[in-house]
Amino acid sequence: MLKDLLQRSAALMEGQPDSGDAGSEDARRFLDALGYLPGPDSRKPDPEEDANRRALMALACRCDDLFTLDMPHASGASFFGAKFSPAAFGISGFGSAPASAGGRGVSLREAFESCLGEAAEYLSFIERKDDPLTILSSAQPPSVTPGIPEDWLRGGLGVEPEESLGLYDLVGVRSLYTGEPVTLPLELVLRRPAHKRNGERAAHSNGVASGVTTSDAVRSGLLELIERDAMVLWWYGGQTPRTITNGAAWGEEFLSFITCCRPASSRNCWFLELTTDIQVPVFAALSSRVDGSQVVAGFAADQDSRRAAKRAFLEMCQMELAQQISADKPSYLPDDRLSDQDRIWIEREKQLSLDNFPRLKRAASVETLSAVARGGEATGPVEAVAQIGLEAFWVDLTRPEVDIATVRTLVPGLQATDASWVSTRLSEVARTNCIDLDTETGPVAPF
Repeated sequence: MLKDLLQRSAALMEGQPDSGDAGSEDARRFLDALGYLPGPDSRKPDPEEDANRRALMALACRCDDLFTLDMPHASGASFFGAKFSPAAFGISGFGSAPASAGGRGVSLREAFESCLGEAAEYLSFIERKDDPLTILSSAQPPSVTPGIPEDWLRGGLGVEPEESLGLYDLVGVRSLYTGEPVTLPLELVLRRPAHKRNGERAAHSNGVASGVTTSDAVRSGLLELIERDAMVLWWYGGQTPRTITNGAAWGEEFLSFITCCRPASSRNCWFLELTTDIQVPVFAALSSRVDGSQVVAGFAADQDSRRAAKRAFLEMCQMELAQQISADKPSYLPDDRLSDQDRIWIEREKQLSLDNFPRLKRAASVETLSAVARGGEATGPVEAVAQIGLEAFWVDLTRPEVDIATVRTLVPGLQATDASWVSTRLSEVARTNCIDLDTETGPVAPF
């Protein structure tokens, strides 16, 4: 039934005749709920936006399941989920279990596009057989390009300092500043099956992003890298945040947004500003039970601090849903049926509290936004990264079988979410704050 609805919706978007039966009427209602049907007062999408919507709907048609869920503490927001088979897209070596994606937003359309965008990122990021992005290994190990710290290269590959870098398949990337081509080991750029991997560490997905256009995707990818760097410097490096208690710093419109998304919730909610030396605002939105237990967090970076806070808040709402789903599973599933991610959520629910981790609410003495967050539209992410002296690269991951603009952005030197890959930035921040990374990089984190 769902497949039929999606296929009829896709056909209507492609301009095929409306049969006028009940199925077509359902498809029209679905497209209208997404805001994809033209109305007398609606803005006509530009060609790139229209093509992106068609590609998202085509991808939805290839999913095994697509569903909505109510968010328990954010009844005014929307959540979409999807399950899909990588094998259906020519991907092998990752088992037969379906992959999943989720998206949230203040409207059904935002949640739908967020969910399918995440699915596109997952599918585009994985190496294919005979992948056109792969440059087969040469007789020489990868060279250390100026602007790419060797410790970053080794850390990302899981190669110890005394080990040879060896021979690696490569992927061509380009500088975001000059457009000059550079090659990097494939294991840093694409996720490949474990049996083919050279090195101990699988590629992380930080900086993989999709968008209506390639430039949109590049911007989103860089913002994600900036966000992840900031949250690890805070959690593991001891960087002190600023607490924004109720969002009043962003005015009445922001408070109205919170109320509309979350008209009734028993959980407390607050914000932390995590902005670093990179001049782009970064925020965490957190919530807990009244007693300070079961803390959940969402994170976002954006040139506009209000937009960053909204995005962090919506992610937090989605994480509340994820925690509840996983926490309920032991009541109806045997232990051996729980996934690794379920176990992570269950452990977070037990351990993450204000009593156990005071830094979840620890604040600087003045509860105000930083100068960069107060200043309206901040520096763009490319310029902001350049200002601290780091190189930035990108590669187009758009796959013909997915047909949604997707890129990988890389900034050698920024800290990744995986804190076992310790960057110089994290080491220096931890040293300044008298943090012992050997004891702080434990298994429980709010991300």
